[in-house]
Amino acid sequence: MLATSLNNETPYLLLAFGSVALWRPLRERPSAARAAGWGALHAAATLVRAEHALFAVASTAALGVAWRRDAGRHGGGEAAGGVSRRRLPWLAGTATAAYLLVLAPWHVSAWDAIERFNAVAPDTPGERVQRQLETQLSGVAWSPAAAAERDRWPAFARRTAANFVAATVARRGGPEVGADDLSILDQAFGVRPRPLGEHPFVALYGGLNFWLANNPEADGGFSRGPLAARPPLAGGASRYPPALVAGLPPDDLALTYPPHLAAVNRGWRLGLGWIAGHPADFASLVGAKLRRFWAGAAHGLTGYALPLGLSGVRRAVDLVVAEGSAAALLWRLAVLALAAAGTVLARPRRELVPWLLFLGSQLAVAAAFFGYARLGATVVPAVALLCTLAVARALPAVPPRRALAAAAAAAALLVAVETWRWADGPALALDGRPVGRQAPFGPADHGTHRLEVAG
Repeated sequence: MLATSLNNETPYLLLAFGSVALWRPLRERPSAARAAGWGALHAAATLVRAEHALFAVASTAALGVAWRRDAGRHGGGEAAGGVSRRRLPWLAGTATAAYLLVLAPWHVSAWDAIERFNAVAPDTPGERVQRQLETQLSGVAWSPAAAAERDRWPAFARRTAANFVAATVARRGGPEVGADDLSILDQAFGVRPRPLGEHPFVALYGGLNFWLANNPEADGGFSRGPLAARPPLAGGASRYPPALVAGLPPDDLALTYPPHLAAVNRGWRLGLGWIAGHPADFASLVGAKLRRFWAGAAHGLTGYALPLGLSGVRRAVDLVVAEGSAAALLWRLAVLALAAAGTVLARPRRELVPWLLFLGSQLAVAAAFFGYARLGATVVPAVALLCTLAVARALPAVPPRRALAAAAAAAALLVAVETWRWADGPALALDGRPVGRQAPFGPADHGTHRLEVAG
């Protein structure tokens, strides 16, 4: 499901479930080597998807609780697995050190790049155009106070913002840019350029995505709608240089454009501010996000996505899911009920803890950010396990050999189904147009499309 395009969920799952596989050995036979491997696996997964840090913290905390409980049962001495309360700080420190050590090279490099980006203007085509414009505006002087504030702006956006102010002053007949004239940026864009935060955790754009996912225009999926908002241009566009306001806002995210830069720097604050002021709207939005998420988690069986089929809707930067039918709704509710039953029936099983924590962390991420079906697809292994546990409790006890034989037969049948599907490829139509061997849309396509699969 996830490998049908260049989604990072595919390598992410290998790393995430590598840590899940290490849970039981580390839980029952803890050692410094296993703790280091645990931290390193979580760090690698965090580098692929920053929100994995939530699962890393939750699962490590659960391990610590389990170790303390075992040590307590043995009076603080050695537990059955070899854990004592004296060893707990050492194990936790080893896992944390490994986690931070794997993350360190990326952060040193990224933070250094951000610092240079704030301090030195990059030599890009856009910057070269701004240098030419700066030469044309050299007749407009800057007062010492205005120049001092200008020089505090980040280098990557300084020349663009300064040229806009100087060109506006010239258009209005002013001979010099004074400190008060810098309010032109507030009037035109609502904000002034500020340096990028120099020490983000893994990804710089977490706040931006949070705001794009939580605002009055959000519908639960990915959208760049707020970035396309027209600038205020107080007093009317005629008060500003026509050549510099034409085409605003930029089509793509541009850090030289003050509102876009503010969205990156203040995304968390903007998103949380909207949530605090609209709790009922946010609750409804979370419901929409989780419905989209579960559409991926309950996608269907085999590569044919049975019983729903492969035809459906592909939303922006997502995968195709069946939509709009009563059958799809009933199927997803049935899978949800079965997974919930498996969770309740298997509660005493300690091995289930990491699976439930992974499922819970992904649900939390979907609620906070975008309700991607492809994010829901990452929890298919956990959902399948829970459903299997529910079915196993409902069936009479089966001898291990028979259970293994049945599993092998089912695996062989699935391989046969997938082989048949590969040999007899379906005919595809996107929005009514046949799809050949070429990609039907480009990487910048953030629209919604309907895919029809025949054969």
